[in-house]
Amino acid sequence: MAARAAVKDVGKALGLPFSEMNTFSKMIPARPGITIADAIKENNDLQKVIQESPLHAKLITNAQKLE
Repeated sequence: MAARAAVKDVGKALGLPFSEMNTFSKMIPARPGITIADAIKENNDLQKVIQESPLHAKLITNAQKLE
């Protein structure tokens, strides 16, 4: 499953607002074959959000399993 789609699907399951899921998933580059792990390495803003929010960390952990 694509990284962005996995994030959106898990966000829905966790009950996050659509606008928040959309903003968060846009932090992942839209290029073929990118993984969530690659996106975290490349994007400092994404790293920061994950470190500051336990909910977003949970979202990423579960999205990586789904991915």
